[in-house]
Parts: sequence; structure tokens; C-alpha cells
Amino acid sequence: MRSFICNSMRPVLRTLGALCFLFVTKAQAANGGDIIYRHVSGLTWEFEVRVAIDPSEPTDQPELLASVNGSADTIPRTNIEQIAGACANQIDTYIWQHTLPGPGVYEVRAWKLTRPNNLENLPNGSSQWLGLSAMLIVVSGMENSSPVFGSDQNELEFSASSVIHDPLVTDPDGDSLSFELVTPLGTAYIPVPGYQQPDIATPPGDLISFSSTAGVYEWAYPNMIGAYSLAIRCNEWRNGIQIGSMLRDMVICLDQLPNSVDETHRDGQLQLITSWQGEALNIDVKGGSPVMVQLFDISGRSIIQRSFSQPTLLLPSTGLAKGCYLVCVVFRDGRIASVRTVRQ
Repeated sequence: MRSFICNSMRPVLRTLGALCFLFVTKAQAANGGDIIYRHVSGLTWEFEVRVAIDPSEPTDQPELLASVNGSADTIPRTNIEQIAGACANQIDTYIWQHTLPGPGVYEVRAWKLTRPNNLENLPNGSSQWLGLSAMLIVVSGMENSSPVFGSDQNELEFSASSVIHDPLVTDPDGDSLSFELVTPLGTAYIPVPGYQQPDIATPPGDLISFSSTAGVYEWAYPNMIGAYSLAIRCNEWRNGIQIGSMLRDMVICLDQLPNSVDETHRDGQLQLITSWQGEALNIDVKGGSPVMVQLFDISGRSIIQRSFSQPTLLLPSTGLAKGCYLVCVVFRDGRIASVRTVRQ
């Protein structure tokens, strides 16, 4: 029951996003995209490319150039979806089927002209393609469909002093997934020269947290307004062997910086004050009698749960990675308080 009360605080981390990101790019239309694939039958797969664009751009591109292991084709657009959010408010979808010659490793590629020219961490965007890719490994007798994204490329969450993108990835076959940050692909599918991660391209003081098991990206204390390119690769595994991968390319748009709004849930005079002291997290409680504390990582996973009754607790944190965490405290009278803390 106590754990459920703290878990109920997780929706606090997923509010205000649509109100806080209103940046509109005025350069080229392609602001991100990804490729997924579905097994149809035998050696036939269906491929789907979703590209986020700014429809106010006067140059419409109703076709997409795509290839499977170099076998190129022009794919007509099959759907236009209006969405809410920053950077883009339209998703163009392109779907086609392709029959493969047999088992092997297949590279699926698609591209759009071109990227925005105002990206703070990707130079000369208007001279670079938006390059998208996915890898499919075909083994005789094995069926496989790619993981799917549950959120669009432009979906951001605003939480206290952080910007969060959660791709909400699931795998229809139940395969294991891992994630990594990579350099976006540009012209000729070459990693874009001069690209930097957003926290490297901006002044010191911010911090990136990235979950290699869930793909959740959190940028704490961003300190420069602008548009930032980001690429996340999802790798798919079965029985310890990699059987596929796909790349999500996206743009984080900020027309205002996340402020330091206190994320604490208050009831009366409850207050939490946290500070990191070496390999421990110091928690000071004011206004109530605590009975339990939980510490969550950015993916919402409870990683520490501890009982305590004094107004101050030194919570051992040996082995915890740098990044953002949520502290949740339950009090004797049933009230709760939570606050976000960053381990530098």
C-alpha cells in the first residue's frame, strides 16, 4: 500500500509539456522520423516511415526515397496526421511492402530533404539530409517484427527543471531491447560532421540522464533556448543475439527554459530538502513524521525503499549513476511528499 501511494506520484512527472514547448522552426520541414517494420508472411515485410514536419513550410514532399540493401524505390505518402506539440505538428506516413531474397542482414534506409538550419548542436542543417535507418536480420524459420514507438518524435515532457522524452517502446514479439544515444545520419547516411550532444553544445551546468533499458532521455537544467537534434537507437535482441535495430531522429525545441518549479507535493507544511553527500543522499523532512522513503529513477523504477522515523535520513546511494531521481516520502498520517533531485 505504501509503495502504491508513492507510485501514484509518477504522473506528476508528465505534465505541462504541451504548454511549455511552442517553438516553430521556419527552415526546412523535416524535424525527425523513424522506421519500423512488420512481418507479413514468408520473406515479405511491411515497412513504415513516419516523418515529423512543419506544414507551414511551403515545399511539400509527398514522396520519400527509401531502399532495402540498396534496392531503392520512391514511396508515395499514405497518410497525413495532425499532431500537437513543438517542432512539428504534422506526421507524414509512408508504407510499402518488400519481399526479401532470403536470410541475411538487411539495411532499410529512407531520407528527406532536409534538416532545419537553426539547430544549435548540428551545423549546416539545411545542407544535410534527414537520414533514417533500421536493420533487420532474417534467419530461416524466425519471424520478427520491429519494436514500435508509443510516442511521436516531438513529444516532450516538462518536469521541474528537466525536459524529458519517453519513446514508450514496446516489442510485439517480446524481444529484449537496449538503447543508445548516437550521432544523427546526414547526407549519404553518414553521421553528421560536427554534431554534439545537447549538453555539450550548451554552457556548463546542465546534465543528461539516459536509460539504456527504456530509452528515456532527460535533460536537466538546460540553459540555452533553441532547437537541438537528438538520435536514439533501439537495439532488438532474442536469446542474447541481436536481430534488429531502428533509429529515432528528433528535435528538441525550447522557446523558454524549464524553470525550477518545486515538484514537491505539499499537504499543509510538508517539505523535503535533499542534498548529495558523497555516496549518500541526505533527506531533511519538515512538517511531519516520516515512516518510509522511496527513490525512483527516470524510467519510474523504484530502486531504493527504506523505513525511517527521524526528520533527517542519510540514504546510502553507492553505485547509483549520475542523473535525475524522484524522492518520495510517506508520512505517518498518510500524507506524502515528493521532490526531484539530481546527482551530479
